[in-house]
Amino acid sequence: MKNNLIQTILFVFSLTLTNNLQAQDLQFSNYETFFSAFNPSMTGYIPNDDDLRTAVIYRNQWSSVLGINSYNTYGLTFDIRNCITKNNSNHFNGKGSKFKNATWGLGVTLLHDESGTASINSNSTNRGFPLSRDQIIGTASLHKPLDDRTFINFGFKVAGTLQRIRTEDLTFDEQFDGLAGFDSSTTGEFSNIDELNNDILDFGVGLSFSHLEKRWGAILGGAVDHILTPSEFDFIEGNDEVNLSRRFAGHVKISTILHRNRGKNFGLNFNALILHQNAFQQISGGAALFYQDSYLSGKSFTVSSGVNIRSSRTVTGKNIDALVAAVSFNFENISIGFNYDLNVSKLSVASNSYGAFELSMIYRWKKRKSECRPTPFGCPDGDVTHAIFF
Repeated sequence: MKNNLIQTILFVFSLTLTNNLQAQDLQFSNYETFFSAFNPSMTGYIPNDDDLRTAVIYRNQWSSVLGINSYNTYGLTFDIRNCITKNNSNHFNGKGSKFKNATWGLGVTLLHDESGTASINSNSTNRGFPLSRDQIIGTASLHKPLDDRTFINFGFKVAGTLQRIRTEDLTFDEQFDGLAGFDSSTTGEFSNIDELNNDILDFGVGLSFSHLEKRWGAILGGAVDHILTPSEFDFIEGNDEVNLSRRFAGHVKISTILHRNRGKNFGLNFNALILHQNAFQQISGGAALFYQDSYLSGKSFTVSSGVNIRSSRTVTGKNIDALVAAVSFNFENISIGFNYDLNVSKLSVASNSYGAFELSMIYRWKKRKSECRPTPFGCPDGDVTHAIFF
């Protein structure tokens, strides 16, 4: 019975993570908020001349179906950029170096995910049956300018993941006392909760290119996760090990200004994302309109609104999963975003087309005593730089 239960748990675990690929591959509709964890080459790649960046995000999914047991994901990330070389007299990168104007970045990301319920509740606590993960991701990167407007970026990441399937609230048929109660001492299916805990050590790499002009810009990149294909559930009994397949990701974003009038800009952002992992493939893409203006003595702000379409392909066929509406408000040092996933898959009958919503915020600032002031990413007068990063 224990093996059958584990198989059931794993099936539910996979079902709860349909939009998240594999167990620890948490995915956000607004993946750019956590770009450094998604593609480590973007760690420390901070626009203008800011040195530090932090971001938070919250995602809630399937609340229309599961109520208080809906899926919740929380994230916090921080990254910093530094110079490779410097000149003590003027605090700029040293002249004549192969890494002139190059920078390097370091980052750390914390993620916590609670993946819903299997409709098994404890009589005493009335808690749901959570499948949860905690993850810490460390990233490092190198940004090398090819010219004044073009950068090539390399990155590496190492991730540690703890997956937990709580067993203390489970009950079994043999424990039923015939009076609408359960005697937990009747069988000892799980004597130790650690039986269903699993630790994963994982590695990934990333590469990206960027080119930023005054009126247009582009970022193109890719990443590979699970390079060593770690074991996903080491508590499964038997000889067949379940390993995470390598995940390949590609992304592109293009921004262009369509109209300029006295510092007021109208433009378009185009973006696309492709994820491929074993038999699973996901493609999303869309566009957003943005408007730029100034406030408080010429500081820039950008307002953006758009829609993405997300589709997937599995062993059972292709499916359009969701329409994602996105709105963001981007000021000089802070960005606030809101995404809503409108479910259009076969599950829309049960969910009444409600899917997930995300709230995110990014804050950027300068070091108090910077060791160097690297060449700002993008054009000094802003424009499209402010649109493509947010």
